[in-house]
Amino acid sequence: MTEDSDLLAYGCEQVLFKYENEGYVDEISIKKLPECKELNFTNFSQEIFLSFCILCGCDYFKLEKCGAKKAYQIVKDKKDYNEVLLYLKHQNLNVNDAIEKDFEKAFLTFKFQVVFCPLTKQNRYFTDLDDEEFPGIKKYIDDLSFLGE
Repeated sequence: MTEDSDLLAYGCEQVLFKYENEGYVDEISIKKLPECKELNFTNFSQEIFLSFCILCGCDYFKLEKCGAKKAYQIVKDKKDYNEVLLYLKHQNLNVNDAIEKDFEKAFLTFKFQVVFCPLTKQNRYFTDLDDEEFPGIKKYIDDLSFLGE
């Protein structure tokens, strides 16, 4: 339960919002996203959904004049975050030169965030570092401090 919608981007399958004193809450379930009538999330992978969330705006990335509808238009036909990166690189979005790097770091932060594991009682990456699937991580391997500590 939270007021932070970023938990959806982290991959939480079900998030409860807006707790009221009477015990009522709003729920967002990833499994129910295909039922959304305004935007069709039916064939969205977790990776593309994460890209959508980042483009909508988050703690790590903000694309001016980009709300949910524009973010959806950008990602709806993309297969992975590399295609989203290419789009950002090749479109004239009137943004600074660091936009691809900022997007990539935001994506990697959500994917590999440092978390505490109660089983081992140690910090670990939320997802194992896999430079085969996410080659962008190689650029930062010498300094992953942006993932948390």
